[in-house]
Amino acid sequence: MAEQSLAQASDDNPLKGVAFLVVGLTIFSVQDVIIKLLSGAYPAFEIMFIRGMVAIGPLCVMVWLEGGWSGFKTRRPGLVLLRGGLGFFCYTTYYMALAVLPLADAITLFYSSPLFVTALSVLMLREVVGLKRWPAVGAGFAGVLVVMRPGAASLEPAMIFALLAAVSYALLVMV
Repeated sequence: MAEQSLAQASDDNPLKGVAFLVVGLTIFSVQDVIIKLLSGAYPAFEIMFIRGMVAIGPLCVMVWLEGGWSGFKTRRPGLVLLRGGLGFFCYTTYYMALAVLPLADAITLFYSSPLFVTALSVLMLREVVGLKRWPAVGAGFAGVLVVMRPGAASLEPAMIFALLAAVSYALLVMV
């Protein structure tokens, strides 16, 4: 069965990939709206717990279908725990930002995580980022500053939560 799963996984099916991406992004978008709506009435930790309980079933089924019991084993439990801790911190700070900030601002700041991945990959993984890409990263960080409006009277301290979520997500991806 594992060989069959690997063969299926290696099939190049762009339409299937696009469909999965659209479904996934739709689910995350709906999740963000629900969390924003619930954040006024429930604490962030309670929302995180319920989200985890809803997600664990489908995730376990997907892991099981991909590799059976072996899909639940790891050779690096320390890295799994580090990744889990980063995920916990990421979603805690993100949900706290969603509770206070307008949805568009929180999501925009959180989506700066690829910029942090690029910058951190140079420091942590010794990746080479070409000279043509750094201006794009700089422009992205300039966009983050536009959203944050530093020095303006409307600077919201909760924006730091969204940026912490982006940085911790970038670290999670790096691990």
